[in-house]
Amino acid sequence: MLAGITQWAIEVVYSFGYIGVFFLTALGNMNLLIPTQLTLPLTGFLVGQGRFLLVSVLTASTAGCRCSPRWCSIS
Repeated sequence: MLAGITQWAIEVVYSFGYIGVFFLTALGNMNLLIPTQLTLPLTGFLVGQGRFLLVSVLTASTAGCRCSPRWCSIS
């Protein structure tokens, strides 16, 4: 099961880029679907390869962390 979740996370990050990082981080902070321990190392690896920019990944993941508590309080 973990392998399937990991593969799905990889596909989301590759397909949606920074927006995918934002949503996966937000979902991880709400304890839904995927832990951030899978998302953030993957994006760090992609930054190391030069596919993503560090500042953009930091912005997307921080925004996802900041927005997730607001989503939880709405529902």
